Amino acid sequence: MGEMVDTQPMFPGESEVDQVQVIHNMLGPFPAALKAAIERRRDCKALKLKDKPRHGIENRYFSKLSAAGIDFLKKCLE
Repeated sequence: MGEMVDTQPMFPGESEVDQVQVIHNMLGPFPAALKAAIERRRDCKALKLKDKPRHGIENRYFSKLSAAGIDFLKKCLE
């Protein structure tokens, strides 16, 4: 939905590892099991997944979606 609204990838990244960082920065901390799986990957050792501030869905789409649209998008990403 977000991608359709602004015709840009929601989570752009130059590599898979970069994309994981972008997702973390946008949505906040991953669930513990997913974070542990990511941290076990050798190529993910450089990621900084601790206490990153969220950029948030609201910040990106506030001028493009209604409050109901943002709420729906966030629920789809849970």
